[in-house]
Amino acid sequence: PILRPCPDTPNCVSTEATRESQRIPTVPFSDAPERALARARAALLAEPRSRITMERADALHGECRSLVFRFVDDVDI
Repeated sequence: PILRPCPDTPNCVSTEATRESQRIPTVPFSDAPERALARARAALLAEPRSRITMERADALHGECRSLVFRFVDDVDI
């Protein structure tokens, strides 16, 4: 696995989760991985209250803050 495993809490989803209740499908792409990552980066930054906290050639980590309670959701791509 590339991503950190989901904890035993219900507020995590992952394409690599071992629990069915936390598993989400992968998002397919047909172009170069760099282009797909660039599109994912643009989509993340288009979301309100979102920012990128780590960026490498092969991965992104971002944070999205909820509007009312200001909870932070981590996003790993």
